[in-house]
Amino acid sequence: MSSFIVVTLTSILEVGSLALINWLLARTQPSGLRIIWYFFSLSVIVTAEIGLHARYTSAINEHGQFVGDYGHILELGLHFMSDLNTDLLVFLGLLVAIILPQLLSYVISGLFGVASMPLFAGRSTTIFVWAVIKSFTVCSGIWFTISIMGALGVFSIPNYPGMWLLSMLLLQLAFAMLWGYEQGKESLNVLINGANKRWPQLVRPLLIAHGWCTRRSKLHESA
Repeated sequence: MSSFIVVTLTSILEVGSLALINWLLARTQPSGLRIIWYFFSLSVIVTAEIGLHARYTSAINEHGQFVGDYGHILELGLHFMSDLNTDLLVFLGLLVAIILPQLLSYVISGLFGVASMPLFAGRSTTIFVWAVIKSFTVCSGIWFTISIMGALGVFSIPNYPGMWLLSMLLLQLAFAMLWGYEQGKESLNVLINGANKRWPQLVRPLLIAHGWCTRRSKLHESA
């Protein structure tokens, strides 16, 4: 009984938080809001179709265990789609592989006065953020559908309330990441645009250093 109360209160809190952040995003990022809900809806429908077909063909038994070759393929697919640790490592590795060489190239080229500003850094960061959001959202949709199937008795899921709560938490994180990224990007632009007036003693040495690193590039452009 106490566990039921905890799950109920936690569910109310999570749904309330989800509604609040959706309300905030609807005012500032409506397109991003629609994209996340599309990914979630897509993963829910596809997971439901696969789950019902697998149950009908006995690739998943009443205990929620995968059976046979088809069941083994579904199990591998489930692990692949819900492996958030691997997704985060891969996406972060790609981001570092794109940005870090450009920064290193800037430093080395700057010694000879031919440095250039890193390209695609902002776009790469946006792709990274959306890749993580997509992974969280798809995983949330998968676990949400499985928990509902467990609650309806399609097959046995020992802790489907906990899976449902985790699904809602991942969905909250996806929306929160979008809101935090967009707000952070806006704040950073304001900060950068006003930095020269607010902290000239900090900005001017950086501009001087950048001018020195690009001294030959400017001569080449003028020629």
